Amino acid sequence: MGKGLRLLALVLVLTGLVAAPAGAAPAPPTVSAGNFIRVYDPSVGESAQWYYNDHTLVRDVVTGTWHVYAITHAEPANPLDEKNFGHATAPSPNGPWTKRPFALTADPALGESHIWAPHVIHHNGVYYMYYAAGTPDHAAYRMHLATSTDLNTWTRSAANPLFTDGFDARDPMVTRVGPTWVMYYTANSTPTGGNHQVAYRTSTDLVHWSGKQVAFSHPASGTFGGPTESPFVIFRGGWWYLSICCDAGYKDTRVYRSRDPFRFSVNDLAGRIDAHAAEIVTEPSGATWVTGAGWGQGGLHVAPLSVNSSYANVFVGGGGADFNGDGRDDVVTFTHDPLADVYVALSSGSGFTGTSAKWHDWFALSGETPLTGDVNGDGKDDIVTFTHGSLADVHVALSTGSAFAGAAKWHDFFAIDGEVPAVGDVNGDGRDDIITFTRNNLADVYVALSTGTSFAASAKWHDFFGIAGESPGVADVNGDGRDDIVTFTHGSSADVYVALSNGSSFGASAKWHDSFAAGLTDPRLGDVNGDGKADVVQFSREGVVHVALSSGTSFGTSRKWHDFFAPQGEFPYVGDYDGDGRTDIVTFTKLPGADTYVALSTGTAFGPGPKWHDYFGLPGETTL
Repeated sequence: MGKGLRLLALVLVLTGLVAAPAGAAPAPPTVSAGNFIRVYDPSVGESAQWYYNDHTLVRDVVTGTWHVYAITHAEPANPLDEKNFGHATAPSPNGPWTKRPFALTADPALGESHIWAPHVIHHNGVYYMYYAAGTPDHAAYRMHLATSTDLNTWTRSAANPLFTDGFDARDPMVTRVGPTWVMYYTANSTPTGGNHQVAYRTSTDLVHWSGKQVAFSHPASGTFGGPTESPFVIFRGGWWYLSICCDAGYKDTRVYRSRDPFRFSVNDLAGRIDAHAAEIVTEPSGATWVTGAGWGQGGLHVAPLSVNSSYANVFVGGGGADFNGDGRDDVVTFTHDPLADVYVALSSGSGFTGTSAKWHDWFALSGETPLTGDVNGDGKDDIVTFTHGSLADVHVALSTGSAFAGAAKWHDFFAIDGEVPAVGDVNGDGRDDIITFTRNNLADVYVALSTGTSFAASAKWHDFFGIAGESPGVADVNGDGRDDIVTFTHGSSADVYVALSNGSSFGASAKWHDSFAAGLTDPRLGDVNGDGKADVVQFSREGVVHVALSSGTSFGTSRKWHDFFAPQGEFPYVGDYDGDGRTDIVTFTKLPGADTYVALSTGTAFGPGPKWHDYFGLPGETTL
């Protein structure tokens, strides 16, 4: 894996994701919900039945208290008289919920004949509530904003209306795509009606928004209602998911998937959920829930959400690959499409040079897992692919310094379906070996050592490490020249365990950190301070990067090394891109523009993140 220190072979694993058979077409992801349980009834304390409809859940970043805000009204449904947002608080999305006074009441003097569908986000100490302000003119509903610092007192923005649209433009949902804020909302092809759409607008400051663009268009047309209500967008495992309601019935939420957060198609259905006005809520632990509410539904309901796939969406890498042996790590992308091309962009030390070059024209088919590593010990990183499936072959294409040679089979049974392969020099002989984590009930770890021309027979090196749901990786964390294994448990415990290599097996696992890479953060391994020992790095969905340095026997206190790099939707990675002996960070935006940014390590922090390439690593490719 490049020069000197063998860095990482880290995997990011989403619950339920396994590899598809070699060459198989990717199967569509499946999104499903567990059993819904009613967790709150807004009728409590009232003399009649009340309902919640479109709603939003947000967590107080200081106290940890959860807040729900929702359209609320006495039954039966009376949408044009919905003038208040209900408010309740709880220690978790599952309750118990405590009723609070209305959060906001429609103000006709401000163009609000009724108010619908609040959505709240947090940014830089401020909570932003977006909502639709209804008017007598259905072709010019107003999108309004109110802000708060405590989630109790809300102040309307002087910029209202942020924009107007129809027919009954409503149901805003705001998320971040790269450095840009995106508001999705329900609209039609014209303000007076037409095809039902999910429109979007972009912003850099959460106040001023672009003109209307369209993320999803449904073949059905009309005015009020329709199948594109309550849009909600999340990112999981290289895919963007859009949930909308209500297609064939009041509680028919459909989920679509796309590689592009701005382009969804009715042909890419990923699941159906029996809920109205569904919202998706993720706790800091990573636990993800889907909620539902609506007219006649009796309040707020919550169910666990599952996003599963048979496609090989387990991202694996070799952590900084120097393909031409010049001491600087380069980047590689595997297209996986019917062409199965491999492109490389070499590092100049201050950028990835020019147009990327094709280094191989048939390697790592769809469903296979590609990695990098110096498997013959010549100082140049090579490419390795694991076919999985019934054959479970391992193929290698050696680097010549300017291309990858023809692929050859180096092992005929390694890393079957459901296992997570990795690459690293575990015996310290200068040649990278292959490792697989079985992740089943046994959680075994097998190694096949490199001879320089093939991988030898596999042997069990550990009998319980890296169980399902964890993210195992490979790196030399104690600086002895042999790669060790590391696993991140995620969840609320967020422990990090290490098992050191003795050259012929991995020793007993030990906890090296008790709070790192919680929830959906993305962990990586690399020697960021250049002391010869690999450290741990985590990337949050908000773009904050933390590091915990290795002492050789544990990982130290987590510290912030960058305050905005690789936000949600991007793929972060690591490597020594300027050749100074310290691991840097790189991010591939994975948007149609396919930009690549690098932040170099100073030894105590990561510097600014300038663009190093303007077109590399398209959506759907594996880029390392």
